[in-house]
Amino acid sequence: MKLFVTGLSVQLDHDAMQERRNISIFPKLDMLELGVLLLCFCIYMFWTLSFTTWNYGPDEYMRFDVPKFIVTNHALPKGPEESIRNQIWGVSYGFDIALPYLLEASAMWVVSQFTQEHIPLLIAARMVSVVSTLCTVYFAILFSKKTMGKNPMRWSFVLMMALLPQIVFLASYVNLDSFSLFAVMIILYGWIVCMEREWDNRSSMLLAVGLGLCLASYQFAYSYVLASVFLYITWHLINWKYRNFKLFITTGILILGIAFVICGWRYIRNAMLFDGDFLALNASKPYAEMYAMEEYKPSVRMTLEKSGMSMISMLRETSWILTSWRSLIGVFGYMNILLPDSYYAIYKYMIIAGFVGILVKAVAKFLRSSKRGKFKNSMLFSVWIAFASLVTIYLSAYNSWHTDYQPQGRYIITITPLLFLAVANGMDFWINLISFKTFGKEEITLNFKYLCVLIVFGFMLLSVFLGFYCCMSSFVYSR
Repeated sequence: MKLFVTGLSVQLDHDAMQERRNISIFPKLDMLELGVLLLCFCIYMFWTLSFTTWNYGPDEYMRFDVPKFIVTNHALPKGPEESIRNQIWGVSYGFDIALPYLLEASAMWVVSQFTQEHIPLLIAARMVSVVSTLCTVYFAILFSKKTMGKNPMRWSFVLMMALLPQIVFLASYVNLDSFSLFAVMIILYGWIVCMEREWDNRSSMLLAVGLGLCLASYQFAYSYVLASVFLYITWHLINWKYRNFKLFITTGILILGIAFVICGWRYIRNAMLFDGDFLALNASKPYAEMYAMEEYKPSVRMTLEKSGMSMISMLRETSWILTSWRSLIGVFGYMNILLPDSYYAIYKYMIIAGFVGILVKAVAKFLRSSKRGKFKNSMLFSVWIAFASLVTIYLSAYNSWHTDYQPQGRYIITITPLLFLAVANGMDFWINLISFKTFGKEEITLNFKYLCVLIVFGFMLLSVFLGFYCCMSSFVYSR
């Protein structure tokens, strides 16, 4: 009898898995979800078309030079190219060609068939950031459905990912950050579906695409690639009795192969051009020494590391943490246009309340549950997204200490999924605890959740409007 029951249980588990695998990885969006995407597109385009000055976004003029060179010369710049070399720094962004530059060049080439005017070409290049952020919102919607189901609070996560002032700002000018956030959102959604579908081919291919796009974008997002490797290994170690060694190897090869097809060209090219420096980390230094203004040469320019200050001292004694935090929420222009202090405080308290809520909820569930194995997937996800976020922050801090002191929130923009997932789940916990304990009715609790989502929506829209107003007050609209 025991053997029969065990066999029946295995069969039921197999049938349940087959049923989950039959569900589409990309479910259709309902009218509300499509409406949110349309609203976001209108907001991103409004910002993009409203500001066409060179000093609008950090280093946009230097980054725009790369796709412009590609369109003009029908070739990739090799780095030392004089026509795109910055006179101050003595280098360009042509040393390491990321995938977004190629996409920007493609959009610019299409527009160039009709006009050679500067502003249309600039808008065409910016469309990569617009579309990337729109795709981030799309995957945020899918991700929220997988993690929170029909819970209305999932919209808090989606709206914060879509309408955070800094994310909207990044969507409106030429940069690599918006594309890297898009790639990270694919990776996180890939984690969920891979564990749910036990790493079948379709889910593994989705994750591989996210990893490939991430590796073809910005180094500050590479921590999610490393975390994906650890997630893959730990999940298989925990579920080894369901997965044999052959599947572990073949699935891993499939993921690595697809990712390499997407990004491998970049590293092969760098290695060939820069004597094996496939990340192009040191490729520009000799040229900066030759062509930069005297005070900006690497041998002359002082860094915090050279001054003898430790990284811990930098965090304690400078404004690195405060500046990074504020510019993660919304600092515009060349880090010189800020929101009112009260807005940064509201975001801070929302995030703190969210993290406290999920910690209390996690501890309570762990203590009450007699089947703690069911938390394996969620625990793995939580551990590795936290790991990736912390490594991202470390990379930004190390760059400021070792290379160039630039505490900018765009370098750590990929930690926003963790922050806002915590806010959504933490707020959900507090609403459940307070309203249900007070009124004892699920209908009232549900209404409180809808009200909370509306408040979040209103606050996010107000933040975006205020950010736009601050920018309009500082820039002259180019006609």
